[in-house]
Amino acid sequence: MALVDRVSGVSDTSPPKSLKWETLPAPTKKQRSGIPLLQVASDDVPVSQSEVANLMTELISERNNKEMLMEAASFVANHPMIEYLKFLALQNVDAVHKVLIDNSMLYHSIFAKGNPLERGKLHSLGLDLGVATALFDGVARFELSLEIATEI
Repeated sequence: MALVDRVSGVSDTSPPKSLKWETLPAPTKKQRSGIPLLQVASDDVPVSQSEVANLMTELISERNNKEMLMEAASFVANHPMIEYLKFLALQNVDAVHKVLIDNSMLYHSIFAKGNPLERGKLHSLGLDLGVATALFDGVARFELSLEIATEI
């Protein structure tokens, strides 16, 4: 049982003649991006030195903010391994730390998702499955705690 009877010549690709067709204008660049367009001064309108100075100040402050964010990210990514092990509250932290440092695993970021390190490799180094699982599963929580600590 259909809601509407079939009409010959009407399909998904060819609508009925009674349907009013509207053509909308293409959105302007300003509407698409949501960001106001930069107004460039024409040759006959002089740009003052104060306007140039203000623009340079804004650009420099943006760059400094980006550099600070990059430094914070670097701090999180390159935090000492011993702090990560203490955060995980592992038993025998010193023994686990020695095994990791002896095998050039200096930072917790080696256990983050996307790195090719496998749990089996840690097991072959003498670490049990529980420790290996904790090392791989605790990275996100540790980085979140570091980010919160750096914001304070």
